[in-house]
Formats: sequence, C-alpha cells, structure tokens
Amino acid sequence: MEHFSISNPLPDIYHIEDISKVCFTLVVGERDTLLWDTGLGLYDVAYCIAPYIRGKLHVVLSHGHYDHACGAHYFESVLVHPDDMDLCRHSISVSNRKTIIQNAQKRGYLDESFSTDRYLDAVHSHLQPINNDSIDLGGLDVQFTQTVGHTIGSMVAYIPQRQLLLTGDMWNPYTWLFFPESQPLCVYVQSM
Repeated sequence: MEHFSISNPLPDIYHIEDISKVCFTLVVGERDTLLWDTGLGLYDVAYCIAPYIRGKLHVVLSHGHYDHACGAHYFESVLVHPDDMDLCRHSISVSNRKTIIQNAQKRGYLDESFSTDRYLDAVHSHLQPINNDSIDLGGLDVQFTQTVGHTIGSMVAYIPQRQLLLTGDMWNPYTWLFFPESQPLCVYVQSM
C-alpha cells in the first residue's frame, strides 16, 4: 500500500499527499528545508521526506487541527502560532488519535505496517510557538502571516521567489468556518 504520493510542481517545492488525501508541502532551500504541515501522521512523514531534506528542517503548522498536526510526533521541533497552541494540543490528544484510527480503519487506510501503539503513544511535547515572521532557507524566503478565520491562529506562508502562497485550510474548496474555534465570516473576509 502506498502511504504517500509526491509531486514536484515547482523547483524545490514538493507537494505531498498522505494515504488519507491530506496534503502538505516541503520547501527545499539552498541551505535549509521547511515542512508546511504534517498530515494525519498515520505513517512516518519524516521517513517520507528524508531524501529531500537539505540542511536544517523547520516544521511549521498552518494551524492546529489534527489533519495538519498529528504527524508532528515524527519531528523534534514543530512550530505553531501561539493562538492555536491549545487547539493543537487538544487536536492531537490520545482521544482524538483513537478516533482517527477508527475512521482510518473504516476507510481502509491502514495496512499491516501501521502500529496502533506507536500512534497512540506518540509524544507531542515538542510543539513550540512560532516567534518569527519569516525563515530564510537560502535562496528561498518563507514569510508567515496570521490569517484569523478557519482558526484564530491560522497562518499562510508566502515564498516570493516562487510567487507561491501556501494557505493550509485558510483558502481552499473546503474551508470550514463552523468549528467552535472558527471566527465569524466577516473576520475571515477581513483576513483574506
């Protein structure tokens, strides 16, 4: 069973889709690398991206929902906007990961290589608040902007050298604004 699919739509930009169709992005600079989101983390995201990493790896979450943050346990340090820190901790809790496993089993996403114990025992204590508004990867700058709406700590990332805006769930065909942590439509529109 294929756990990830990877495409290379722009130089040094890798679009990754996990087994559950959750997407995230790897940006490879001349010196360092950025992983934008981590997916559900059912399978080893770090192993998937290892061949592409150059220099230091920066892992940044677009927001704190489980489908963007549950793969965080594969990494030593993961950055999230401070306003989404509590949401993120709740989203990746053991009780939520149990529900993710149940749903993944129903959808046929799990094969014999999946380890329930590893997924449930995963430590997520390495979440840290992001304190920079940009990261220089060497030849590629990633600029972060808080975009309140989908969650209060949602962010987008802009890479001017590629004219690429990574929006997470802030702007896509399925942007949901009905969660308790979502902000009113007028706030979302103002962020856009």
